[in-house]
Amino acid sequence: MTTLDGSSRSQSEVHKEVEEGKNRADLRYVRRILNWIVLPLLEKRGFKVKGGKFIFPEAAEPLTVENVVSLSKIMPIPVSYLRDKYSIPEPQEGEEIAGEAASPKASPQPPPKEGEKEKQPVDKDGNPIENADHTPSLSGRDGVGFFRRLYDFFASAPGSGALNGNRLTLDDTEGLTQSETLIRRVADGLRTFDPDLFDWLARDLISALDTPVQTGHALSLADLGFAYNYQNDAFRTAQELNLFHFSAAKSLAEIQRLNELYRQSKSFEDFYKAASAELDVFNKTWQKTEWQTAGLIAASTQNYNRLAAKTKLFPYWEYRTVGDDKVRPEHAKLHGVILPANDPRWKKIWPPNGWKCRCYVVARMAHEVKDVDFDAMRARVDAYFETEEWKSAEAQGFGVNRALSPELFKADQMYIKKFPNQAAKLLKDVNFNSYGLKSYKAMRGAVTGDLPLYDGTAGDFIASLQKQAGKSLFTDYNGRAIEFDESVFLKGHSPAKYAARTKYFKAVSETLKSPDEVWINNVDSTEKLFNQYVFLKYYKDVTLAVIGAIEEGTVYRVKTWFPVRENARTKYAYRWGLLIKKPGN
Repeated sequence: MTTLDGSSRSQSEVHKEVEEGKNRADLRYVRRILNWIVLPLLEKRGFKVKGGKFIFPEAAEPLTVENVVSLSKIMPIPVSYLRDKYSIPEPQEGEEIAGEAASPKASPQPPPKEGEKEKQPVDKDGNPIENADHTPSLSGRDGVGFFRRLYDFFASAPGSGALNGNRLTLDDTEGLTQSETLIRRVADGLRTFDPDLFDWLARDLISALDTPVQTGHALSLADLGFAYNYQNDAFRTAQELNLFHFSAAKSLAEIQRLNELYRQSKSFEDFYKAASAELDVFNKTWQKTEWQTAGLIAASTQNYNRLAAKTKLFPYWEYRTVGDDKVRPEHAKLHGVILPANDPRWKKIWPPNGWKCRCYVVARMAHEVKDVDFDAMRARVDAYFETEEWKSAEAQGFGVNRALSPELFKADQMYIKKFPNQAAKLLKDVNFNSYGLKSYKAMRGAVTGDLPLYDGTAGDFIASLQKQAGKSLFTDYNGRAIEFDESVFLKGHSPAKYAARTKYFKAVSETLKSPDEVWINNVDSTEKLFNQYVFLKYYKDVTLAVIGAIEEGTVYRVKTWFPVRENARTKYAYRWGLLIKKPGN
């Protein structure tokens, strides 16, 4: 930029600002090297630096006249420094002097007579005042007084970054980005699963399910279009389960990749640069694509269920694109294709048909399509099946009607293929300690409530539950219906055990509505599928566990419940895997 560009700032000023910005970035980088690499080395070699941090002190502020006057009372300031600083010339002989300096100097006190002691000033209590004239002598007792006053002058100034005993006091984590924090954890020894990364990835993707997406028509994502609300709730919970699986696999893959880069790097600087670039791809570029795709599939699912329920009135469907310059050419050729709703081609081309595909389907009545050549329409779709675009989409897990399944991401689309089948092995060492949680006993010690007991019959309690289509429904912490089928329960429990557990019905309802923790693992799955929900609630005297499950994406039900026997065998039995609800959240 120059002054000819219409700005009053010169080019040199702009360049100076840019250079200063680079310098600040370099300082931050050096600080991280010192704190992440050098400090641990110093500590290993016996230096008492544990808990300390390096900082770069800010540049000293320029002195004002008031500062100079104050400082002159406790330290000698060369007159030449002041003349140079304020461009004050040396006065000529006989020249009039301004201010207090023009006043005649007081005559010096005569020296004491021989044998007479010099009088020493005293304070109001009669105590002698050391170095009362503030003469900054650097030897003897006067020297002690000067340095004490110098310490007192600076004592109230902030000491951030200064040594406190043998410890540096800067908080090094201040200002670190999410990526920098993750890089630091890997450098510090993180090798497998990062709970914070998993939580962020999962929450971000789940938010896509509630965000309207641009598909060319309005959609309300709260209703997936099923006949009953409990079916909507089960399908939505299954979609979230899929996203939890996807996010866990991605978290494991990211940490694995960062460790590969760490081993390959010749220096921390190399690792930092390579890891930062990799995380930008994982958590910005790819995450944005995955977020959009999850939202588009959820919207398409709702649209499919709505249209499928109205085929008597709207027996034909039309394929549409949003019509902008981002539409794939192959998809543009499908725009306007109209086929009967029962045509098998819809099982393959129901959108989305690729990452970030925004195509959609609208319903048509019979009289609207009376002049349509359906053979020509089928030929257009069959031609699409021969394109490289279709083959690529099919290989990436598309090419099916995604609305028929709650799997927003197929098992082969996950960063670790077939992750749900491998989750138990990959996450076997991830437990409550990994998430920074305390033991059962410690968690119970922090609550005051007693376990509520139910003294009625099972039949009476079940009769009091919400009903839809003959189903008895509890409500979970998301406000969703979760089914309880007494006949299914009795297949796995004896009547005597059922009778013994009836007294916990009130606590079951409380635990589902307001659990302290919710885990996903395979604790009660005969097939060892990673689709079991463990709801835990802490009471003063006991911890209650309720086990729920998602079955085939359409059933969300309570399987069993019991008070946890807190011993070495059960220490990790229920509190392992993916923690999707933390205490206090």
